[in-house]
Amino acid sequence: MTRRRFVHATLAALAIVALGISTPLLFGVSSTLAGSDAGPKYVCTHCKIGADAAGKCPLCQAEMMKAGTYMCPKCDTTSDKPGKCPCGQDYVKTELTAHKCNGCGYWISNEVKGCPVCKARQENKTS
Repeated sequence: MTRRRFVHATLAALAIVALGISTPLLFGVSSTLAGSDAGPKYVCTHCKIGADAAGKCPLCQAEMMKAGTYMCPKCDTTSDKPGKCPCGQDYVKTELTAHKCNGCGYWISNEVKGCPVCKARQENKTS
């Protein structure tokens, strides 16, 4: 690579980081690089809801898992590393391709239309 191409590639990479441009083609995730919008830190693997802080899922009350850890889909055993659970199943990485809801602040799977947390809260108010 010539020096000129190296400089151009470096400047392009810095522009992507500085502008916080979405990086799905570079890293396989649909979140931006900027601060708190980088994705959820905790995930409910049952409801596909994410949060910035540890706690219980607002929908099913299950304890949220730290994003990036590994979990057995059969028996909910967790691990910090990929591999096999003692029950024989492969661990699955707890991650969520999501966007942040402007109404409640929870992270909602990009596969879901509307916010199930806000909807559940509205239904509870009318009941």
